[in-house]
Amino acid sequence: MTDKPTRLLLVDDDERFRERLARAFRDRGLEVVTASSFATGLAEARSFRPHRAVVDLRMPGPSGLELLVAM
Repeated sequence: MTDKPTRLLLVDDDERFRERLARAFRDRGLEVVTASSFATGLAEARSFRPHRAVVDLRMPGPSGLELLVAM
């Protein structure tokens, strides 16, 4: 039996913050996919099927909470 890493979707419109946070999660053994917007985040969620998600609550357009509902 193989332990597969936890899949995490990280959605934030601030590129520098998003990439630093993604690196920190990867360093802790998580498999991370990032997105910069609601639309990209939703597409990634549907294809990547994450176990967990970290989302920005204040993005341009639909919020991170709306993304969680749509997932």
